Amino acid sequence: MELRQIEEFYLAQPSPNQECMLAIHSLILSVDADIETAWKYKLPFFCYRENMMCYIWKDKKTQLPYIGVADGKLIDHPLLQVGDRARMAVIPINPYEDLPAEAIREIVSEAIQIIKRKLKK
Repeated sequence: MELRQIEEFYLAQPSPNQECMLAIHSLILSVDADIETAWKYKLPFFCYRENMMCYIWKDKKTQLPYIGVADGKLIDHPLLQVGDRARMAVIPINPYEDLPAEAIREIVSEAIQIIKRKLKK
């Protein structure tokens, strides 16, 4: 059921968001074999060893996609925007431009390191 909801979420997105979100989805999963997709809070989430790591969503005002990073506030990267969030940070994505693939890989890799440090405690 969960996989079907994720597929329906992506299929319901208008172009070019749909293609962009699918590319982000594949990119995040390619970073590490232990990353899995989950359907949480009515959106596609990515978990590392069952720990929530990041998700894909779209901005309420602009309707443009973004990646929300669970412990993003702990990651120092120029693409991450914290705003007034307590823990999360977001990577805004412009679906009309090339995906910042290397930056996304770096941020996801750092999010994995944060989870690994938490798991050791």
